[in-house]
Amino acid sequence: MDTFDPNFDSIMTKTSSRPPKMGNNGGTAFVRINGKRVYLGKFGTPEANQNYARCVAEWAVSGVGPSHSAPPIGTITVNSLAITDPV
Repeated sequence: MDTFDPNFDSIMTKTSSRPPKMGNNGGTAFVRINGKRVYLGKFGTPEANQNYARCVAEWAVSGVGPSHSAPPIGTITVNSLAITDPV
């Protein structure tokens, strides 16, 4: 006898259990979590590896990743240029 299981969608929907991979974008390490890039620092450095481990650990616990995705220290942003070089 067939019965309807109200949890069918959640049973059949499989979320990825593999951690996201670290990428390299022109020498800058990043990881994509839930469609957002989180920049980790210079690719191949201990800082980038530590930031990657932290982001993946937060993703594993909460499923959403880090609460912020600030650029790595030393990154030049449009805002920093606008503040330091008024026209």
